[in-house]
Amino acid sequence: MTSYYMHIKKYLVRYKNLWIIIALILIIKIFSADSLTVERFYSTRFYFYFSKILRFLFGWVSFSVGDILYFIAGCWILFKLIKNIRLLFKKQLSRKIVLRKLYRIILLFGLIYIVFNIFWGLNYDRKGIAYQLKLTQLQYDTADLKMMQTILLQKVNSTRMAVTRHHIFFPPQNEIIKKAIESYGKAQEKYPFLQYKNNSVKPSMYGLAGDYLGFTGYYNPFTGEAQINTTVPPFLQPYIATHEMAHQLGYAKENEANFVGYLAAINSPDTLFHYSTYLDL
Repeated sequence: MTSYYMHIKKYLVRYKNLWIIIALILIIKIFSADSLTVERFYSTRFYFYFSKILRFLFGWVSFSVGDILYFIAGCWILFKLIKNIRLLFKKQLSRKIVLRKLYRIILLFGLIYIVFNIFWGLNYDRKGIAYQLKLTQLQYDTADLKMMQTILLQKVNSTRMAVTRHHIFFPPQNEIIKKAIESYGKAQEKYPFLQYKNNSVKPSMYGLAGDYLGFTGYYNPFTGEAQINTTVPPFLQPYIATHEMAHQLGYAKENEANFVGYLAAINSPDTLFHYSTYLDL
């Protein structure tokens, strides 16, 4: 019996990092199981202040720190992949070495999962904007959808006519970001929980790739930066900005970020933001 416990203790000590990772993942899973707990203690408390710190730390940098980190991570992965392929062809990968490498990969992915959830990912499990606005799910049919489509089309046409009539031109990208921040300031007057402080919205370094891969913007949870693909047509960028800023405020799900971006944009005094938003919708 003593040797059995010694054997167990040996494995606990040898793989202690793995057990710590597993324990932390289990804690995250248990915590995220209750959306109301996530809403009250994570999204509107811890993340509310933590995200401000991230935006304060990286917002002053003119380029995207997160994009640089992604580039470095991509180069490191490519280097490791090439290195291990060479070892494989040279038959220098023993079973022991492969298991050790797999163990390190598991630890790495486990650590990334934990950091991702602490930094932002738990927002996927929050109650969200519907809970904050006390919205209830209603039944709808095809006729309701057609009516909504008609209303949106009328909004698109009326705002487009206003843009044309007043000869309004889309401003430079930095001006769009400034106006997006102002739109959240206006929205905050109605919805205090949409307070946006410490700007950290930047052009994506991978805009051209986004044109082929199909992304117009994204949020980096590790640096708190929101990136906009500035190679897309300018009339899309105002709504993209408010959408990505919604992710920064902790609205992780795409449908929620869409709605929060809409709430911010329609409260903007700028007709361009209205046109951009209704067109996207």
